[in-house]
Amino acid sequence: MTLLTLVILLLALTITTPLPQFLTTPTSKIAFSVTTPPTSAASAPPLLLLNGFGVGQFHQKRLVSSLSRSPTFSSIYTLDYLGQGDSWPLSIPPTTNLDSIGTSPSEANLNYSVETWIEQVHDFITSTILPNAESPSIAIAGNSLGGYIATILAKRYPDLFSTLILFNATPIWGGIFASSPLTNWDGVLPAPTLPRFIGKTIYDQIRDPQNVYTLMAECYATPLAHTSDRICEKIIGAASNNGGHAAFSSILFSPGAPEASQFHDNFLNTPAHKDLRILGIYGKADPWIDGRFSRRLFSSLQASGNLKNDNINLIELNNVAHCPNHEAATACATIISRFMQKTTPLLLQNEKETFVDEAWGGEHDAEEITTFDLPPLSTFFVDTLQRIAN
Repeated sequence: MTLLTLVILLLALTITTPLPQFLTTPTSKIAFSVTTPPTSAASAPPLLLLNGFGVGQFHQKRLVSSLSRSPTFSSIYTLDYLGQGDSWPLSIPPTTNLDSIGTSPSEANLNYSVETWIEQVHDFITSTILPNAESPSIAIAGNSLGGYIATILAKRYPDLFSTLILFNATPIWGGIFASSPLTNWDGVLPAPTLPRFIGKTIYDQIRDPQNVYTLMAECYATPLAHTSDRICEKIIGAASNNGGHAAFSSILFSPGAPEASQFHDNFLNTPAHKDLRILGIYGKADPWIDGRFSRRLFSSLQASGNLKNDNINLIELNNVAHCPNHEAATACATIISRFMQKTTPLLLQNEKETFVDEAWGGEHDAEEITTFDLPPLSTFFVDTLQRIAN
């Protein structure tokens, strides 16, 4: 390798690898990153990528790297929710016993609810992203929980968003033990003794390395897709924060968003403006949010008449499970860039195309879904609840 080649490679890494930054408040430190593609136009919209539950910005690294090679976005942001990744309250001491969980001054009156995360993301958009952008609105994309949060934000603040991108978005979050008669606790720290015990017990089970590996085996169609990036080790590392027990207890007992009651057959069919563009990229091997859900969701969108049909696209990926943003980053980046540039068709070969992921070599067949063969609604929801329960 010549010296010139080495210099060029180092410059490329400097451009495409996001550097972690932190927003500090009197009680917490919020981790984010921003990448500016070298050929981007300042007038292009910025993109915010939202994570699923239990991971951090590291789960978006592959997609950011692929997207930053095109001028589609002026900048690409990632963010860790409070209590996830590297975003935590300040100065939480080690928990020496059950009674000490969630009792530090920086945790007082904190609620790790989805409403807290929605407010956090909204503040980040209005205080950090838009003041540094020429575009008056942004594109927002989310995987799993991130898709849930992105959808709610697009419904509440339509003027902030031009594009909504969903990667196997979940329609269900929060409220597992909310308003339980056993505790009558709403998730605001510090927790009563019983929720502390429940949260600590379940959290220690979930973050056990063997259980993390088992869960990732469900989230990915091919193990190499996550083992090649050491995702399990990164999740275990993030889960070792001193505030983890209190955060998880609060999550279990906090209510969902008010919009949650609408998130079934009409998950997305009431956007506040007709010009919102929506792209779904769904892994077909997802054991929880499978093709029946994505097809019903987008069928509902088309039938509502609230959006222009040419602003709605659904792509399904074979050999991809719950995390297409990471398992099939090359395919996702290519499809997103074409969608943003209004390229038609999105896929080159008669609504189908094969992609090879440059990060780990996996092959994915993509198909654009234009007609929907849907199961009866009652069957769909029974099956969905059974899959989630299992």
